[in-house]
Amino acid sequence: MFLTSCRTGVFRISGQQIRRLCTNGGARQDITKLSLITPIRTEPQFHVDNFEDNKTNITTLPSRLRIASQNRFGAHCAIGVIVDAGPRYETNRTNGLSHFLEKLGFHSTESFKDRDAVQAVMEECNAIFDCQISR
Repeated sequence: MFLTSCRTGVFRISGQQIRRLCTNGGARQDITKLSLITPIRTEPQFHVDNFEDNKTNITTLPSRLRIASQNRFGAHCAIGVIVDAGPRYETNRTNGLSHFLEKLGFHSTESFKDRDAVQAVMEECNAIFDCQISR
């Protein structure tokens, strides 16, 4: 006998009841006895991807900041800031500066007193934020 649990309690199910639940009673064809050389009668259905070849728009602000943007369907937004800075551009004199800036990425501003204030506002929007450096 097998035991299954449920929110209301524990029920006993016999092996015969399990076999009855797992078989179809002859109503359908047994899939283990299908021929491997006979073609399938139905056409396979493939996922059709709604691919949109969106053009990347590059806008240059008066401060010479370049912004690359794409229109995408959905209620999501991703922002990436890429700067010509980091370990690749550091000298012996400025070694570790990019790591220091990474740690200050979301710490505080004039509008937010500390990292917790920034995080609270981001969490209200279900946003994820991170600051990373790489070569």
